[in-house]
Amino acid sequence: MRCIEIQADDDMIRALEHLAVGESKSLEAFVKEVLARYLKVRGRARASRERPSARSAERGGAEPYRIRPISAGRCYFDSLDNVADVLAAAEGEDYR
Repeated sequence: MRCIEIQADDDMIRALEHLAVGESKSLEAFVKEVLARYLKVRGRARASRERPSARSAERGGAEPYRIRPISAGRCYFDSLDNVADVLAAAEGEDYR
């Protein structure tokens, strides 16, 4: 096993020490566990992005981007071109 040195802010070290004590572990054991969990989750996320589904493989690897339309109701403003006016009205400011 290799040994590495990690530099971190005092606040981060204190937080790690506090969490390690809360789990009745040494700082070293806690940091190893946290890093292992992070790498495992990160590896799963990367693998799911890299592994194309069967349907996308049939289409050459790319899945289509789809958006489901929803009804947001009617627009309360005549025009949304002036964003400042819309935000001011939404926040209750009437400076006109």
